[in-house]
Amino acid sequence: MLEEKPSADYTEENKMRKLCINNTVGMPPYSPSCTIDDKYVFISGQVALDPETTEKVLVGAGDVSKEATQVLKNVSSLLKKSGASWDSALFVQIFLTDISNYGALNAAYEEALRDCEKPPARACFAVKRLPRGALVEIECIALKQEGKSITRDTLPGNKLFSKSVVTDDLVFVAGQLALDPASGTKELVAKGDPAGETRQALKNLQSILENSGSSLDNVVKVTVLLNSIDAYAAVNEVYKEFFKSNPPARAAFEVAQLPLSGQVEIYCTATKTNGPRSVISGNSAVPVYSPAVLATEKKVLFVSGQVALNPDSDSKELVGGGDVVQETTQAISNLKGVLESSGTTLSNVCKVNIFIMNMDDYAKINEVYINFFGKENLPARAVVQVANLPLGALVELECVAVC
Repeated sequence: MLEEKPSADYTEENKMRKLCINNTVGMPPYSPSCTIDDKYVFISGQVALDPETTEKVLVGAGDVSKEATQVLKNVSSLLKKSGASWDSALFVQIFLTDISNYGALNAAYEEALRDCEKPPARACFAVKRLPRGALVEIECIALKQEGKSITRDTLPGNKLFSKSVVTDDLVFVAGQLALDPASGTKELVAKGDPAGETRQALKNLQSILENSGSSLDNVVKVTVLLNSIDAYAAVNEVYKEFFKSNPPARAAFEVAQLPLSGQVEIYCTATKTNGPRSVISGNSAVPVYSPAVLATEKKVLFVSGQVALNPDSDSKELVGGGDVVQETTQAISNLKGVLESSGTTLSNVCKVNIFIMNMDDYAKINEVYINFFGKENLPARAVVQVANLPLGALVELECVAVC
């Protein structure tokens, strides 16, 4: 049984609210889903647990088809309980622990979405480890459609995902590899060259945005997935060619594997052309991204990935480097600082993604996390172990909030 609770920051005067849909048996430190402004639904990362039991054993553990089927059931159930559906889904992020499971995942995914004529945009890649030893984890963003008409258009891609999904104010673009869309082949342009692949992936991103009623100037958040963190500098040099001023918020990290053995995959969220977009200035580890970007009439804030840098110093040395508790404390403090400089607080965060270097640190990270976020009205969340983070960080956090 689920219940809805308004955020403490909701008032009739400011018309701003966050609805957390909480499992009554308690699931700190996150809520299964969170809805902001009665519009955007964020579904927490789901693994193959059976929500009808108290056992913490994965359904079909070790069998990616069975795990994926259960995960998709969980996502479907949460969408329904949140007043949404696959027909209102905007973006799906799929984490695998082995990219060779891509085909089996897709078979389960196609079956789950068989009645969805216009599938959501999507990104799918492999990470090092997932909570509870899962083989697959899935998170989702959707529009709440219960009792209302919604605006949702798509730029068609294939039967599994759309190239983009467009709402009345935002554009969600699927993960882009260095494919040449004119060739119709699965051969990557400049294969093996991170800079060359980045250029082609960003060209693809630009084309999709322009065909979706947006542009690079309207991008609010970018995620850059790297096959090797050693390519970080080379990728940034190309990235600067496309985002020349007032860059979007961003997270970048090394994954375990990308589809088609790609070196780089990039996806983004943008406002529609001439839509509200305000850059929150401040220190960034590198000047190719902004700390946060505020978008839409409802003031949705996209915050860049935060590591344990001292925001009052130009040093690239991590605070408490090598100590996951100290790093997490500093990274969340940085997140809190960006939120407050944007005119909001941790209590208005609706979705958090945490990228960590060691899943064995999960409990320690949660202890710090709860100290900041508490145990009630929590945002949706996903936690994954990646292959490498910038600056050798042990933890990085990004979030979406309302202002």
